[in-house]
Amino acid sequence: MENYYKVLGISSAATSDEIRRAYRILARRYHPDVNPGKTSEDRFKKIAAAYQILGDHHKRQQYDLEIERVSGHATATARGFSAYDEALKRRASSAKQAKAAPKPAPTAPEHHIDPWAHLDRMASKIRGIDLRAQIGKFFRDRKKSATKPANGAGKSVNQISIIEVSISIIDAVKGVKKTVEIPEGKEQRKLSVTIPPGVRNGSVVRFRPSNKSDEEVVLITRVAHHPFLSMANKGLIVEIPMTVQEAIAGARLQVPTLDEPAVITVDPGSQSGTEVRLKEKGVTFRDGSKGDLFVRLMIRVPDAQNAVGLKEKAAEIEAYQADSVRRHLPKSLLDNT
Repeated sequence: MENYYKVLGISSAATSDEIRRAYRILARRYHPDVNPGKTSEDRFKKIAAAYQILGDHHKRQQYDLEIERVSGHATATARGFSAYDEALKRRASSAKQAKAAPKPAPTAPEHHIDPWAHLDRMASKIRGIDLRAQIGKFFRDRKKSATKPANGAGKSVNQISIIEVSISIIDAVKGVKKTVEIPEGKEQRKLSVTIPPGVRNGSVVRFRPSNKSDEEVVLITRVAHHPFLSMANKGLIVEIPMTVQEAIAGARLQVPTLDEPAVITVDPGSQSGTEVRLKEKGVTFRDGSKGDLFVRLMIRVPDAQNAVGLKEKAAEIEAYQADSVRRHLPKSLLDNT
């Protein structure tokens, strides 16, 4: 079965706008008028067929269900949790019926839906993130704050929409407003959301829309890769290259921050991965507090490997190693020692 997501080069959690953007780029690139030839023509037909399915919400739902049936894996976050939304709706409806009727007649048991199965499948897309623990924490926090619901005016929640949102690292640092789409039958409901500064890959942001106080929206952030910036629990991390000489002899380096450049001291004998903490130079949070910025030093060897005398100099430096630099590594990553 043709994987239309791979044809367009997008994630299965891509929004309608991302699908449309990918199609337009590829269609221009492989259009027969621009790139004549059998290969380009065949590629263009596949791209058009992929967009015909993924660009239509109803057809995409049917396609995702077929993919899930064949491969056994969920294909998109929002649709992955739709079964859980339906279960919540049925449970709320059953509770209202039970309250209205003094002696309700016994009903057939509902079909069991396991939302954690969708979480486990989704976790494979975001490496290093325990989504089961994140969502579990969300529900515990929601239970604790049930007496003070946000924008809820005391109303109970009858619908929970869980959506994965892709953002850049700059958006994660500054915060950003985005428009997301929530599937509702054959239509898509657009909703403006605010991502606060300081979120990480897999962070959970929840709120209640102002126009639907009985709905709670849960956003799971997916931060795009950046060549030298990353966000961790302890703060913002920036990777700064340094020369072999600076690592051996020590140095003072000027490094960029979110504000003015700062000067840090590199101790003699510093290794790649050494971090220098710049207190309160990181993300400014909504409450006005500031996080820390960590400068991670990365040794950069000369690119000119064929330069005369370079290998001989490297051999001289290696002679100062008392033992193998890999002596502490186990034979297998599964070893406990």
